[in-house]
Amino acid sequence: MEDERRVENLRSQAAEVELVQAMFGDDLRFYDAAALPIMQAYLEQLDCGTAKPGPTHLKPLSFKVRLPMSTESACWIAELSSTLPLAYPDVPPEIFVSVDGLSRETQRAISGRLRGYARHAHAGGERSGVFAAVQWLQENAPALLEGSVPNESAATPKAAESVVRVPVFARHWVY
Repeated sequence: MEDERRVENLRSQAAEVELVQAMFGDDLRFYDAAALPIMQAYLEQLDCGTAKPGPTHLKPLSFKVRLPMSTESACWIAELSSTLPLAYPDVPPEIFVSVDGLSRETQRAISGRLRGYARHAHAGGERSGVFAAVQWLQENAPALLEGSVPNESAATPKAAESVVRVPVFARHWVY
């Protein structure tokens, strides 16, 4: 029974992450790019009967989604970082939001409200915590950001899109 529940959780995780991946494409980045393909391969092996349910070598899925936000005064890039424990969706996901150009206090406040929403949604039976969190952030972040003033590093609305030049130190000339 426990193994069946674990497999059902893994299937739910894979389906939800695939949905988020289909919606956000290049704006979704995995911290471990091999984690989802390994999980999918394990689930396919279970379907074929070549693997047995039980303790696995799987790692929790960790990723971030870049979400452009704008208010009347500025443009922002929010990054929703999430780690899905292997027991997700039976346990809530770990979620944090960072926004370029905002103070840490403001970022903590937004992350705290988002985590509160995610816990409330999870307690209410919501099974798609990450997808619901992304939707909540898209709906509520502009109102939360409206009174925020960008830091010096993000003084221009397009600061997140600026080019960064990094010097390369090499033994030989690079042509």
